[in-house]
Amino acid sequence: MAVQKNMTIAFQGPLSGPEAVVGQSQLDAVKFAVHHFNEQYAESFKVSIVEIDDQGDPSIAQKLAPSIASNNNIIGLVGPSYSGATIASLPFYLPQNLSMISPSATRLSLTDPLQGRIGYPIFHRVTSTAKVQGSALYNLAIEGVMTPRVLIVDDLSAYAVGLSNDIRDSVLSKTIVGTDSLIQSKGFSTWGTDWASAVTKVKSLNVNVVIYTGYYSQAGAFFTHLRSNGYTGILAGGDGVFSNSIFQIGVPNVILEGVRISSPVAFLSDISTELENNFRKVIGRSSDIYAPESIDATNVLLHCIANGVTSRNEMSLCVDKFNGTSIYGHKFSFEVNGDVAPQNFYAFEIRSGAIRFKDESSRINQSVKAILESFPWYDTLNAKAAADAKAAADAKAAADAKAAADAKAAADAKAAVSKSIPKAAPKPSPKATVKKAQSKFITCRKGTQVRVFDGIKCPSGWIKK
Repeated sequence: MAVQKNMTIAFQGPLSGPEAVVGQSQLDAVKFAVHHFNEQYAESFKVSIVEIDDQGDPSIAQKLAPSIASNNNIIGLVGPSYSGATIASLPFYLPQNLSMISPSATRLSLTDPLQGRIGYPIFHRVTSTAKVQGSALYNLAIEGVMTPRVLIVDDLSAYAVGLSNDIRDSVLSKTIVGTDSLIQSKGFSTWGTDWASAVTKVKSLNVNVVIYTGYYSQAGAFFTHLRSNGYTGILAGGDGVFSNSIFQIGVPNVILEGVRISSPVAFLSDISTELENNFRKVIGRSSDIYAPESIDATNVLLHCIANGVTSRNEMSLCVDKFNGTSIYGHKFSFEVNGDVAPQNFYAFEIRSGAIRFKDESSRINQSVKAILESFPWYDTLNAKAAADAKAAADAKAAADAKAAADAKAAADAKAAVSKSIPKAAPKPSPKATVKKAQSKFITCRKGTQVRVFDGIKCPSGWIKK
């Protein structure tokens, strides 16, 4: 059977530049979900992906967004990866009602009514918000520390500043003794004298917990600088640090040993080793940061496509009402402002050159087949066909019942009419009529005379002949 529908979705994120590993990882996961969808529904759908490389840079996102917004073939978008690029794209996507589901943009103002809710109604995210992340990261960082003295350091990115603010807003301020920012000089990997500023504060404020809210690409160098200057306390970071690529930027394992990471995401291999093996088979390389979230975000759009969505307006309504199973194994949906529900955070620690998951996944012993069959789109067409068949059968049964009822009512009405009309006397036969007519005359005789008299009795002196 020929392909019935060609559908197009998009992915937006950094596919080149210093943050490319994040975007490439997410795009791989989008391709993984689409691969299995197209395989499942080969006779019904073919979903294609438009790749949008914003490099994680708001200025680049702003230049690319108009052409994406005007491409009506794109009925839904996974991304953008970063909050800054999301904010820069919104003025173009909002008027065109292009639904966005981000695997990783956590800026609160995107969904929080108190901060403008600037992404409403098209922006959704499958990762937990920075507000919840702030308290989760703080609690993990100070765990086991009797008298925490916390320094929070950001890199002035939209994500990092938002997370820093959220930590300060959600915890006891007396334990936070200082804040600092790493100001980037020309280029992505060269940093100015602000390393010294952070080290000075660590020493002068007697800091024993440093929380870095920026991205992994700078975290390694920052942590190295702290350790090389004698700092022995706790190092912690948020999901911006949660990437295996932190081990590929030349930072010695001894520097990273013990770093604590709070993340709303886990690696695919933490969820299921078999699923990770299947990912490598399909994509040709291992998964990385935000792969589960990117699969979940893509699955929402694919669920809607399987349910017959063909336009942006239909997609918007479908995404708002979505309720399905996450690749983590739990049910999830979206709150009215676009945040995922429920919101979850996981605790990790770097040990022996690897990011170790502290929790055991409920999927760990499930087969790939069982996990794929739980995807919200997996059996949609069969379920829809069964529902349509049941609806048709129910409609036929209702029509048959109505026809039978109508026939009975007609029969009952006819019987009632027949009963109300008096029964007519039977029409006499011709012979009976003649006999009756003859019974009114009598033939009589008197001597030789014969006469017919009216009546039934002969006159006096006459006898009946």
